[in-house]
Amino acid sequence: MINKEEFLQNLIPALKIGAQIALRLEGKVQNDTKEVDFREGEDTKELAGRTAKTVVDEMIQETIIHTVRSFLDTSLIQIDAEEVTPGLQFFSTTPQDTTLVLDPIDGTINYIQQSGSYAIHIGVIEKGTVSISLIYFPQTDTLYYLDADGNACVVSDFYTSTYIKFKQLKSNTALEKRIYINSRVPIDMIKQIQSKGFIVEKIFSENDGLLEIINGKAYAYIAVGRHIRDALMGAITSKVADGYLTDWNGNDIIWPQSGRIPQLIVGNTPLPEELKIILKQYAN
Repeated sequence: MINKEEFLQNLIPALKIGAQIALRLEGKVQNDTKEVDFREGEDTKELAGRTAKTVVDEMIQETIIHTVRSFLDTSLIQIDAEEVTPGLQFFSTTPQDTTLVLDPIDGTINYIQQSGSYAIHIGVIEKGTVSISLIYFPQTDTLYYLDADGNACVVSDFYTSTYIKFKQLKSNTALEKRIYINSRVPIDMIKQIQSKGFIVEKIFSENDGLLEIINGKAYAYIAVGRHIRDALMGAITSKVADGYLTDWNGNDIIWPQSGRIPQLIVGNTPLPEELKIILKQYAN
């Protein structure tokens, strides 16, 4: 088992260095692009986001990888990282109980176009559970994370402070009947949810959507096939008051050690029974 307190303390400098790299080079690097698997019917905006890559992504990823190598035996750890960089060779190529999850810039297309938020994602999955989740927004200098006891916390002015100066993340009950979804949710399911009086809105930034859920602007986020790198904010959201992260049958998510989560729903406002029934109809 990874020592959570040690991990958090050691990653503070790497997060701050990574953020400064991103901020100083924002708007000054080109989109080098990368090859991705084709998805039938995929929205062009989503495809642009998946193919985007810059040298900054690679620099931040290598900074974090070598920080982790300085205090952990990475030969006993898997890695699920967004970019292909030299540091991947130092991790296990066979299944392990522990996975380092890393997306150096979640929202690369926003970063390139200077058109929205982006964040550094770092997580650890141990035997199907997220034990560590760090989401850092360089533009606002705000860190969201799970502390060593598993509490959802937030730190403002992170660069000029330490993560110890935190406050527990508070949540608000949703006042508007709004549900966020990703692009893979079935059309028939969307129509059923809408028939119950809910506004259904597709979002491209899961982080922004989940923060709005915490702030009471929506009930929940429903998704199909979200990658574990993209779902780390969901692990934090699930630890606020009344928070949850489950599959569509209402069972707690068992996180895969790599790849995607087939179906999930995350929120902090209790769902009405009529929505639970719809979710179960479409559950795997």
